Amino acid sequence: AYQTFSVSSSFLLLAGSFMFLGRSIPAYWSAGAAAAIIWIFVTVPAGAGIFTVALPVYIFIAAAHFLSGIMFLRSLHLNAAGKYMVGITLILWGFHFLDYPFAREHSEMLPAGYVLGSLFKISLIIGILLLYFYKARADIVREREQLSFFIRNASDFIVSITPDGTVIAANPAAAHAAGREKPSGEKVPLRDYLPPDAMSAMTDRMRRIERRIEGNERSALSEQFEIPVRAAGCGEIVTEVMLDPVLAPDGKIEHF
Repeated sequence: AYQTFSVSSSFLLLAGSFMFLGRSIPAYWSAGAAAAIIWIFVTVPAGAGIFTVALPVYIFIAAAHFLSGIMFLRSLHLNAAGKYMVGITLILWGFHFLDYPFAREHSEMLPAGYVLGSLFKISLIIGILLLYFYKARADIVREREQLSFFIRNASDFIVSITPDGTVIAANPAAAHAAGREKPSGEKVPLRDYLPPDAMSAMTDRMRRIERRIEGNERSALSEQFEIPVRAAGCGEIVTEVMLDPVLAPDGKIEHF
């Protein structure tokens, strides 16, 4: 039973490695796992010796670890520390599995073998955590860059407004409409973008959203309406506004 589970877990490890790297596991590895399990169920009832039963099985297990480790080491898009820890651990663990059929005859070596196997498991866990951490961080950076690119190149006006009516960020289209050559990090009052009547309407909509949040009415927080907006060189133009709140961890509005 132990050897059957070892074959199954090694196959799943290999399949997971292929999946993590965005590839499909070849069919011959499935056939190899099935052959190793069949070998166990044929040789054990036949009374074969432990060496005869274990050697082909652990050759498959070691090969699965070798290939998994090599794939991680050869991957170009993974974090270096994580991929080297995972790859080298898997290869060394593969060699460790190969010594099992030989060490099985020497019981005094088994405790050291179990300790070594446990160390490989710990090292593998740490390496996988590193890979997932850096992969998640890279995904967040990429999504921010894509969002930033969209905002910079959008023809629509996109601004971030604090609840007190201060513009803390604006894309190039909005900055140009307000008569600014390019966006800057400085905070400017919303009245630079809106005429008085539109400013009053915007403030009213913001207060309306705040009251919904205070009353735990979170099903429809967005406000969609039309107001006149100042446009450099064009006077005022009527623009459709989509006002969405961005909430801080404490549930209060961070900005719109």
